Amino acid sequence: AMYNHNYRFRITYYLGENNMMHKEVVERKRTHVIALILLLITCVLYIVEGIQALRIENLFVLKVCEFTLLLFTIIFIILEYLSCKVAYKYSLIADKLIINKIYHGNETNLESIKLSDILYLGKRKDIPKEYRLKCTGKYTCELFGHDKIYCVYKKENEVSIFNFEPSEDFIRRITKYKKAV
Repeated sequence: AMYNHNYRFRITYYLGENNMMHKEVVERKRTHVIALILLLITCVLYIVEGIQALRIENLFVLKVCEFTLLLFTIIFIILEYLSCKVAYKYSLIADKLIINKIYHGNETNLESIKLSDILYLGKRKDIPKEYRLKCTGKYTCELFGHDKIYCVYKKENEVSIFNFEPSEDFIRRITKYKKAV
């Protein structure tokens, strides 16, 4: 198991250098989520103090502001909690890239792509102009990840695109396979 600085936990499995089998499971680190929630609660408390210091005479406006902040905070905490329950498994098996979502122990297949159908794999800024499409899938645990990799591929005579967060080793294996073919 290897820890990564980007709020996630990564487990990697592979069978030798010549075998084409590699799996990674990526999920959010709970400690970072807890720290983010505590920071949000602290900020909200300071904002509420600031609103009360403004001495707003209209009690209705004051209650609406406090309710809105409370609602925003609760929604954010619920979303962050749920994000800890989701993990993604990226697999390279034979000549396929397989992406599964793991939620409460149940695994769902999201993508199964032949490596030969991949047209581009890399950062968003480097996507060729002819492939600049709306992203059809987000298979990451990060809300604001800088390590997102975009995969442009052919699917039933159409071009599709999704983003995910594989390790550099995972990308290297796909690139190595594509060069060999």
